[in-house]
Amino acid sequence: MLPGNDEKKWQRVWKKKKIFEPSPDFGKKSFFFTVPYPYTSGTLHVGHGRTYTLGDITARFMRMQGFNVLWPLGFHITGTPILAVSKRIENREKNVIKEHEGYVSLHDPKKAKEIVASFIDPSNVAEYYASVISKDMDELGCSIDWRRDFTTGDKIYNQFIKWQYSHLNKLGYLKKGEHAVFFCPADDNPVTTDDVRGGDEISMTIEKFFLIKEKMDDGFIVAATLRPETIFGVTNVWVNREAGYVKASVNGEVWYISEKAAEKLKNQNMDVKIIKKMNGEELLGKDVTIPIAGQKVKIFPSPFVDENVATGVVNSVPAHAPYDYIALKTLVEAKMIKPVSVITADGKEASAVGMCESMGIKSLDETGKLEKATKDVYAAEFYKGVTNKNCGPFSGLKVSDAKQKIFDELSSKGFGALMYENATTDMKGLPTKILVCRCGSDVMIKVIKDQWFLDYSDANWKKAARKLLARMEITPAAYRKQFEESISWLHEWACARRRGLGTKLPYDEKWVIESLSDSTIYMAFYTVVNEIKKNKIKPESLTEELFDYVFLGKGEEDKVLKSSGVGKKILAAMRGEFSYWYPLDERRTAPAHIPNHLTFFLFHHAAVFPETMWPRRVAINELLIAEGRKMSKSLGNVIPLASAIRKHGADAVRLYLAHSADAASTLDWRENGVENVNGRLERFCEIVSKQAKPLAGSLTGEWFVNEFYQNLGTSERIMKGYGFRAYIQKMFFDTLRNAENLINRTNDYGAVQAVAKDWILALSPVIPHTCEGLWNSLGQEGLISVQMWPQQRAVDRQRVELELMFSELVKDLNQLVKIAGRKKNAFIYAKTEDEKDYISESLEHLKSAAGFDKITVYGPDDEKMHDPAQKAVKAKQGRPGIYLE
Repeated sequence: MLPGNDEKKWQRVWKKKKIFEPSPDFGKKSFFFTVPYPYTSGTLHVGHGRTYTLGDITARFMRMQGFNVLWPLGFHITGTPILAVSKRIENREKNVIKEHEGYVSLHDPKKAKEIVASFIDPSNVAEYYASVISKDMDELGCSIDWRRDFTTGDKIYNQFIKWQYSHLNKLGYLKKGEHAVFFCPADDNPVTTDDVRGGDEISMTIEKFFLIKEKMDDGFIVAATLRPETIFGVTNVWVNREAGYVKASVNGEVWYISEKAAEKLKNQNMDVKIIKKMNGEELLGKDVTIPIAGQKVKIFPSPFVDENVATGVVNSVPAHAPYDYIALKTLVEAKMIKPVSVITADGKEASAVGMCESMGIKSLDETGKLEKATKDVYAAEFYKGVTNKNCGPFSGLKVSDAKQKIFDELSSKGFGALMYENATTDMKGLPTKILVCRCGSDVMIKVIKDQWFLDYSDANWKKAARKLLARMEITPAAYRKQFEESISWLHEWACARRRGLGTKLPYDEKWVIESLSDSTIYMAFYTVVNEIKKNKIKPESLTEELFDYVFLGKGEEDKVLKSSGVGKKILAAMRGEFSYWYPLDERRTAPAHIPNHLTFFLFHHAAVFPETMWPRRVAINELLIAEGRKMSKSLGNVIPLASAIRKHGADAVRLYLAHSADAASTLDWRENGVENVNGRLERFCEIVSKQAKPLAGSLTGEWFVNEFYQNLGTSERIMKGYGFRAYIQKMFFDTLRNAENLINRTNDYGAVQAVAKDWILALSPVIPHTCEGLWNSLGQEGLISVQMWPQQRAVDRQRVELELMFSELVKDLNQLVKIAGRKKNAFIYAKTEDEKDYISESLEHLKSAAGFDKITVYGPDDEKMHDPAQKAVKAKQGRPGIYLE
């Protein structure tokens, strides 16, 4: 067995010695790091493993940099997913039972049926998966402080959430009223990403459409738009001639809309009765009057109109909508219509016209180009646009202001209404219209009249969130734009549900705070939960006054002690823990969380905490696919983390997950790739374990040592910038290749031993079990997991450059052989004596590699040399001359 292979041994040692259970040390720099707490409705898969591996590498590296590192983890049980699992098992759904028996068998194969049968009680689901997830994390080698774990259903946590919502309510951010939500009709309950199948692979968004009632015949044809500010530029109305439309009574008015829209509006607090069904063909050519603008326009057909989106009726604004401009250019009956510009952005009028012409768009079939053009035009006009003189009394306004003012005018005159539409997208940004609740029912959009929601549209709250974002580091920086867009577009968010697990809303206990809304500032709770648990503080003692004192430094100590009943030392310890660890130094997660959880994270920290306690960094890593395909249950290619670890070993899994792709790229899990990594890991152990003394005067050995320390310095700088892949490439793969190169040429295992201690130290954040074993086998004291990063040594650049020269020489020899054919003899003309000595040391290896019978090396001081082609005078430093014969 190789030294690092007994991974469980080191996991037991770490736990026994409690080396990952830090306490405040005000003489030492702190580093507080978190990842999202896992949801306890199933087991972890290798996609989770990527985030946790990069997180653990960060935590271990920061410890080696001298930081006092805290990495805690809790468990998320809020919402309906656990209830859905329990209900489906109670209903004896065979596929669900089989799925969970498979999960449970990873840890308790003999009791799988018995344990799954107990899942008819939701608490058993939550408790079991919390216990095995913690085992999975331990098996992966994660350096977590488990003293601080909790579940979001714990009463002590409920008190913390109630404290948070009390603050939000006092600030005016918690409101009650009519609100659109994703809704499960079977559960009679709003839902979010945690409640729908595949929720971690989508971005669930409700889009608000502005409806404009435009006079036609005996009623209104109702167009839906995201841009009411363009109403003065409407040149015609679009419908799809093949789609199904209806004449309907909507709240007592006659509306012409798509049949699909009529069904949706019934769930959006509108009284809808169908009067007549028709197809789009019957609407073509009719006259329509655009309200407040006053122009009369015609209805034309276009295939890009989707009856499933909003009302299935679209206003055409060709000056500012690329689709409209191209549709009009290709429609014979619309040849005489000219675009009417109503917005100026960056000094440009009719942005859509210029954009389409510059991109060479000629057909509606060029959907990729049209989508990009639309996005670019809309963004430019929203952020930089100003309404022009064609907008009459609304001219000279910023687009963001004109949008609301024009719609308010439409509404006041009875021409405006609102409709909500599903705008959910997958990880590629493609629309995902069909959503299924975990209970199995299709999800719809419904407007609820007495819904509690958080008002993220509040201007002051947005301003604070932007201020926090501006001072916070985003890694990689490319994701910052997504945060900016999320803050801009986020509006009201339904924060409570009628059923599910979690914390009851303090002001209306018929409601339960939903799973994303109770997961915004829980990082603060990690800092004190160990004191709460250790001292067995009762939930009722965790008063608002206590949390105000601990987290905000507000209130008088004597009054807090009296109202809570908590002892003075305990209160001081809680305040001390929070003050030492906060603010949060880093939050690592996946990009799917940017539009919801991470943006809420910014808003809530900005609302509740003073600026000195705002989080410092968010680090993002992309998701994972398997064998070239998205991991999904339907494809049967979901790889449980426990299975991967037991098959390949934790360190091989960690090494593969951290190195196979940059954090900002999707990682493709390939079984043969993990096996190859395992082979390199075994070779690393073999080489480092070989006991030998350095060869006297080994020039190649000197190169290896100097190259190692050059890579060590580079790797440390790279890791400080979160370059996981580049760091591992340098310290593991490049150094291992250099070691094999050294051994093949000189058999100098001693040079490897000269750096072995520092080599395994530098790799311990990535492959900690292997490095603990090697550290122990080399006779080093203590555990490698508590050591400091190795000290840098001076690097002799000349030794490194000599190897670069040798590498180029090998390439040149091989290239000459290809050109001139195989030759018996090679003559090499070195520019310096050092180059001659360096080449000569590896002469036998060079002969074998290049296939020569004899190689002769000359230096600059050699008086007699065989040089019929005058190659010696052409030699350059770093590039010896070569002659073959």
